[in-house]
Amino acid sequence: MSPVEGPVWFVGCGNMGGAILRRWLAVGLDPAQVTIIRKSGAPFADGVTVVTEPPADGPVPAVVVLGVKPQMIDLVAPALAPALGSATVLVSILAGVELAALRSRFATPQLIVRAMPNTPVAIGEGVVGLAAEGGDEATRARIAAALAPMGLVEWVDEALFDVVTALSGSGPAFLFRFVDALAQAGADAGLPADQAARLALQTV
Repeated sequence: MSPVEGPVWFVGCGNMGGAILRRWLAVGLDPAQVTIIRKSGAPFADGVTVVTEPPADGPVPAVVVLGVKPQMIDLVAPALAPALGSATVLVSILAGVELAALRSRFATPQLIVRAMPNTPVAIGEGVVGLAAEGGDEATRARIAAALAPMGLVEWVDEALFDVVTALSGSGPAFLFRFVDALAQAGADAGLPADQAARLALQTV
């Protein structure tokens, strides 16, 4: 069963957007329901359509994941905004771009969601913080359920998004550094390096 109803568009599909898409494909999203819009036109996976501009015809997207670099939002918004319908759910993973800034550029969608995923979403063990503007409870619940294959999904007051970014967004890097230091300490104390690494990983 697909985790999200299509059509699904990814506007930009870099490391984080790609991780989300790969996870959705792994748990049942039909590649034929996916369109990636990116200037490079680089292919993604078998069955996934890649274009350089928002499609001018065809069905209105059910979900759009906005994953370009934050400074590019004003380059993509003019062409993207007219392609969205009132029922489209716009999910932004643009760091630092607030809901009010998104709404000023995308007036049509009833629901705009700001998401803060971290890198372990690629294996379904991540954290996704969510804040929303507009929409009803049923639609919000549906998008939270769609993101559940990424790991833990939590609604957060947007005013606390910087805290979520520091805690969960940056947290995996701090944890990696800690595990690396733990393994190095074990190796320095005489354990073979590969064994020290295994012990450190299992410890945490």
